[in-house]
Amino acid sequence: LGLSVGLRGEVGKNTELRTAGTRPAGELYTGVLYDALGLASLEADARRRAAKSLLVFSGLWGAVRIGDRIPPYR
Repeated sequence: LGLSVGLRGEVGKNTELRTAGTRPAGELYTGVLYDALGLASLEADARRRAAKSLLVFSGLWGAVRIGDRIPPYR
């Protein structure tokens, strides 16, 4: 595939996704929108509403809620 050395390791990790440890999706994803949301800083009521109404669209897992546990991947 012409992958860099760094990405080869990531591809190897992806072959172990079925047995990898998981974390809530809201803790895994990063970027401008996630930073602006400030999920960790929300009050309990707002966090509960977010857990019910927010979806993350993952290329690998499809639509997941922020509390759904998924393994880190790249």
